[in-house]
Amino acid sequence: MSKNTDMYGVVRKSQPIPNSSAELTKNLPETNRRGWVTQPVKKAAQKQSIKKANFLFFLSFVSLVILTMPTTLWADLISLTVDSGGDNRFRGGVDRLRIIFTVDDEDDEDPYIVEVGDFTPGENARFDSRGVIEQGNVSANETVNVFWDGTIDGAKLPDRTYTIRVTVDDGAPAEEEVLQAEAILDSSAPRVSEVLANNDSSMRITHGSFISAPQLKSIVVTGADDGGADTLDLGNRRNTVFLRNAQQAVVQGTLNYDENSLTFTLVDPLDDPSENGTYTLILILIDKAGN
Repeated sequence: MSKNTDMYGVVRKSQPIPNSSAELTKNLPETNRRGWVTQPVKKAAQKQSIKKANFLFFLSFVSLVILTMPTTLWADLISLTVDSGGDNRFRGGVDRLRIIFTVDDEDDEDPYIVEVGDFTPGENARFDSRGVIEQGNVSANETVNVFWDGTIDGAKLPDRTYTIRVTVDDGAPAEEEVLQAEAILDSSAPRVSEVLANNDSSMRITHGSFISAPQLKSIVVTGADDGGADTLDLGNRRNTVFLRNAQQAVVQGTLNYDENSLTFTLVDPLDDPSENGTYTLILILIDKAGN
């Protein structure tokens, strides 16, 4: 029994060597007060293993962020304007509508399409295309100018308000950049609806009308009926009024331009019986489209 006890002591207990040299003892395992061997080396290895695992997880997270960045690099249609002489109204033909759109993009050669149609706003908004004006490819940061003469496939569209729609397909699934603007096609000359003698609503001047008054001092144009409520540009300085008598002599007068009326004031009012007779009134008026 004593032999077995001594063997157990050899296996489980450290045998300290009586040597004070630090060089000989610094690599020996540490023992507690009972002589049992402790294992500090294993604890240090465990801490190092934890730090390494944390570091690897951090690298994986950074890699995930980098992989998601390219999904933001799609085309961006940033502006759309329509213009014809400073507004959105045009006559068609040689008086064309200018359609301008700009793309801010890092990817080149994205396809675009310019259409004209009718847009119905609301919860169930809908665009009904009347036809394609132009299509092609747009480069990065490019501004595209498209000119439209009011026709589709060679046929002129009726006068009215249309929606111009530009679509750029950047290749992303279910992602399209769309902008739209309104334009007014107006190719009809204005038809005057109200011309008054002396600005009196009871004395309307029409073709073949008879005016009975002590004198004629002025002729006032106040409106037009050409399919639009505000298309007649009465303040345009190109508007002119001529009044001629039966001998084709021009009656002198001055013009006063106002936003809502055009007034021709006679220099010498017609107030003598000898001036009775037939007169020809000539109106040269310009609408907002230039007709």
